[in-house]
Amino acid sequence: MLCDGVTWLDDWFAVEEVAPGVIAIGEPRFHQINWNYLILGQRRALLFDTGPGVRDIAKAVRRLTTLPVTALPSHMHYDHTGGLGGFGNIALADLPVLRACMQDGWLMPADDLYVGYWEGMTWTPVKPAEVPATTGLAQMSFEPPVEKPQAPRETQPGEQTTWKVPGPKAGPFQAFLGDGSVVTYYWYRFADQPAILNADLTPAEREALQVKVEKLHRTWTKDREYLAPPTVGKLAALDPLLAPCEPALLWLLDVPVDDAQWSHLDPRQRGGQDNALYRF
Repeated sequence: MLCDGVTWLDDWFAVEEVAPGVIAIGEPRFHQINWNYLILGQRRALLFDTGPGVRDIAKAVRRLTTLPVTALPSHMHYDHTGGLGGFGNIALADLPVLRACMQDGWLMPADDLYVGYWEGMTWTPVKPAEVPATTGLAQMSFEPPVEKPQAPRETQPGEQTTWKVPGPKAGPFQAFLGDGSVVTYYWYRFADQPAILNADLTPAEREALQVKVEKLHRTWTKDREYLAPPTVGKLAALDPLLAPCEPALLWLLDVPVDDAQWSHLDPRQRGGQDNALYRF
């Protein structure tokens, strides 16, 4: 149910004229119930905030005015900038914090502009005794879902598959990962790995690709850096054992391909030769 004076524009957006020439565009079905404001001038219109982008607010605006529209976000949170992509004219407040984000004519906002950093927002858990009784949450229990054991999955079983013909150069090898699982892998020529065999390349094209990859392996040694460190965020960390130890010379000509992964800690996940939790 909408408040007095608010009417549905469609099945998502609701509107209200809050002042002469000022139309509030709400999104009551979104959990934050965002409100954006369309300000109509004599020659142009200004849309103040564009919502989270769940629906295209630009289409709603075009139903409300034929004037050219400039979109202006009040700040950089996602629920105010989500619909900016629907507008050809976008303005920003002339603030030092935003000017510092300009790179080669592009605005590259840092992550801290999106998460309430400048507003001093912090997430503080509510103590059980402070939960309002009207919410009914104190009587509710939120149990984590229990995952069912995963059945073995096998890709292309059989002997006459791209995994077996022409087949790997060496293997199998095993790596014991930090999560308690075991990965079995083989070394394939780059041109003979299943993904390349299934890429609709001719034999000549695959061999030409193999030549180029061998050149890359010779010149792109692992003791050099090829990408600049990130300026925002952190790189993901990988289990070091996921970097397989290569037999002599295979690193130059071939690539490792995982064949199976299973847990060696839980005996319920073992059994026979088909004890792999995942087969790739």
